Amino acid sequence: MPETTRDRCLAILKKYYDTDRDLIAAAETNSGEIFATHGAWMFTRGKLDSLDRTEYVMALEDEFGIEIGDDEEREFKLFSDVVGCVEGKLAPANA
Repeated sequence: MPETTRDRCLAILKKYYDTDRDLIAAAETNSGEIFATHGAWMFTRGKLDSLDRTEYVMALEDEFGIEIGDDEEREFKLFSDVVGCVEGKLAPANA
């Protein structure tokens, strides 16, 4: 069975942040925000700070061969926001 976009996005998150159980649980269940307030530089348990956010977005861009603009990335709060953005970028290529 082929991996879904969601599975691939989650795999990238786990690859880099698997030790943060709160973050992974929030992403797996889409039950809470996984991104700290934009511009936050301190690590917040269960959320990605600005540097982590940038690294995660770059990993997504590499994995899927897409570009995610700064304005789009700032809108990310829930894991489903990430998946929706990636799927939206892939849709024109799959049409």
